[in-house]
Amino acid sequence: MPAVTKTISVKLHDLTKTKLEALQDLLNISADLSRYYVTKLETLNTQSKKALHNETYTEVKSMFPGLPTGLIQTIRDKSLEAYKSYKARVNKGKKASLPVFKHSVVRFDSRTFTLHKTETCFPYFVSVSTRQKRVMLPVKYGRFQGEILAGLASGVYKFCTAELSFSYRLNCYILNISYKYDVPEQATTAVMGIDLGITNLAVLAVPGQIIKFFNGKRHNQKRDHYAELRRKLGKKKLIKKIKAIGNKEQRYMKDVNHKISRQIVNIAKQCNAVIQLEDLSNIRERAKFSHKMNRKLHNWNFHQLRSFIEYKAIAEGLKVVQVSPKYTSQGCHICGHTEKGNRPNQATFLCKACGYQANADFNASMNIAVAG
Repeated sequence: MPAVTKTISVKLHDLTKTKLEALQDLLNISADLSRYYVTKLETLNTQSKKALHNETYTEVKSMFPGLPTGLIQTIRDKSLEAYKSYKARVNKGKKASLPVFKHSVVRFDSRTFTLHKTETCFPYFVSVSTRQKRVMLPVKYGRFQGEILAGLASGVYKFCTAELSFSYRLNCYILNISYKYDVPEQATTAVMGIDLGITNLAVLAVPGQIIKFFNGKRHNQKRDHYAELRRKLGKKKLIKKIKAIGNKEQRYMKDVNHKISRQIVNIAKQCNAVIQLEDLSNIRERAKFSHKMNRKLHNWNFHQLRSFIEYKAIAEGLKVVQVSPKYTSQGCHICGHTEKGNRPNQATFLCKACGYQANADFNASMNIAVAG
């Protein structure tokens, strides 16, 4: 039975000066300690958690007296994750720089975090370890978050981790609480192929049942609008406004990806279909288009859309499979003939062997559906 892991965000509010100082102290320690760990990993030339622990534990305890061992370990683990991600990019020949932990985050586990249900005006509190002592923090949440907190308190959901950060946009401290639960795997009788792209953000095909296009015209126009805004602001050297526009575009893209992924998973559930997606891990490195198309490609988060599809599908008990993207756009799904000449232009597929003609993205989605 597959396990689903999700995260909710809640606000911490009505905090006293002492609690605010304790939380800020934790964030400062996390940033300093994370940079220390990364420096040590570079010096030791290792990615081993055991080697890092043996080399640093005694020194860290003396550097930050009173800091609980549980927090030392979670900060160490998060730093190691960031460093491994950096090294993975370097090993693939990608541009990368050492993590600097500008926006600090503190991770809590079951030793350093406890959820409390109360009968006060704040139904839920969390207690977290700090350098001084454990502190009780009231949380503010919406209806959905309240249902999850109730499930955590009753044992329906299992607590994983919680991460503390400060949101400058909301001007408050935020807790991202991760939890998991088991879902029964659904029996499937069909396969859905999904082709992700720019002109059509996604095209899905369940052979013999359904075809659906998610046209990207309106969204591409929106992104062109944001790009033009950034260009004009760049000429005026208005850096803060450029950043604000970028954040707005990212929120827009995330909302679009959530809506598309939800529709895709709902259709897959109705069709009892396994979802098959291309492995687009290196699409940005492989693709070579015009300057304008490259900008669109690099600005659209395919990984985010794919991850949204995956976790929503798993939450419904549906299986997700990644297939090789090799020749999915050049092969004919009718006769199997594959050659570059089958694509007379970006939008059209015309098989040189059997004469089959169709939308290129639809043909690709059919190839993905039958792959493997």
